[in-house]
Amino acid sequence: VLAIALPAFGFDADAQEPKAAQHIVLDSSSVPTSANWVVLDARGIAAWRAEGDTRWHSFTRGEVLPPGAEIETGADGEITLVAGGDQLTIAPQGRLIVPVAQPGQDRRLRHERGRIMMQIESRDARDVRVNTPLLSLGIKGTTFEVLVEPDQDSVLVHEGDVEVMTPGATEPVDLGPNQGLRQPAVPV
Repeated sequence: VLAIALPAFGFDADAQEPKAAQHIVLDSSSVPTSANWVVLDARGIAAWRAEGDTRWHSFTRGEVLPPGAEIETGADGEITLVAGGDQLTIAPQGRLIVPVAQPGQDRRLRHERGRIMMQIESRDARDVRVNTPLLSLGIKGTTFEVLVEPDQDSVLVHEGDVEVMTPGATEPVDLGPNQGLRQPAVPV
């Protein structure tokens, strides 16, 4: 059970200024593992928009993001999302897209810029996949971070295992605790 009471911060996309703090308690014990991502915390400049929409929205604690949501964080922005027993934090200057999943498909994330930190609950079947411009990650119960930069993408595993596919590879690389991988944009 995840039950947290923290001050909430948000961003008013129209006013371009942070909103006032508020308090809320989230209990994710009733959220199914296949559910969409729910906003746990939002700080600084950050916004989201629905797939195909041009209008950006501020984050509201407890809000369920729609499939296909595009997320951007500014220089001081940070967003924490939860889905079932999983948690995702998007650091400042980040860009992430939550593609619409087909029935029976793993939960997918398209990480395009910046750093994310994920804690994925251990389950029998893998159900989270993170794609970056240069890497494809299959995740089973683990804690890891991914950094997307203009010249390289990298992954660092803190706990558990992550399966990584690199461009041109025929077999994935399995990374365990304290292991990482860097993929340059231009092969060396």
